[in-house]
Amino acid sequence: MRHAVRDYEDYVIGSAGTKSVPGFSPTPEALTVLQTRKYDTSGLETNRVSGGMVARADYIFVMGDVHLKSLVNKYPSAADKTYLLSDLSEDPTDRGKDIPDPHEQPLRAYLEVYELLDHLIPRVVTFVENGLGEEWDEWYEFYRENDQALGR
Repeated sequence: MRHAVRDYEDYVIGSAGTKSVPGFSPTPEALTVLQTRKYDTSGLETNRVSGGMVARADYIFVMGDVHLKSLVNKYPSAADKTYLLSDLSEDPTDRGKDIPDPHEQPLRAYLEVYELLDHLIPRVVTFVENGLGEEWDEWYEFYRENDQALGR
C-alpha cells in the first residue's frame, strides 16, 4: 500500500495485526516476495492494533472477517471505517471472502496472497479517493445492514 500511494503526500499508511507480537521482522517468505518485487523492506516489523491506531485511522482494511469482527468488538469506533479487502473486488462473487493468512505456509501461499493484494490495492486507492460507485455503495450498504443474512 505504501508503494501504491508513494506519490500522495497526504497518506499515512500503517500495518498491524489483531494478534501480532510487536517488534518482529516479517517472515522470510514475506521478505522474499517483497524484495523480489523491488519493495523496500528496511525497517519493517510487526505491530499489534491499538486504540490509538484505530482513533487516528480514516480507513481500516482487513484480510478476514474474523479481523473485522475482532476490531469492531474491541473498538466499536472502528465499525464505520473498517472494510474487508475482498469487498472491494470488481467481481461480486469475490466479495465477502477472506484473504488467507499465509503465516507458516510455504512460499507459494505468500505469492498467492501477494497476487490478491496486488490486484486489490489499486481498488483501495480508488475507494479512498473516489468511492467505488453507486452499485458498489448499494451492495455495501446491504452488506452492513444484513450481516447475518450473508452468513457472517
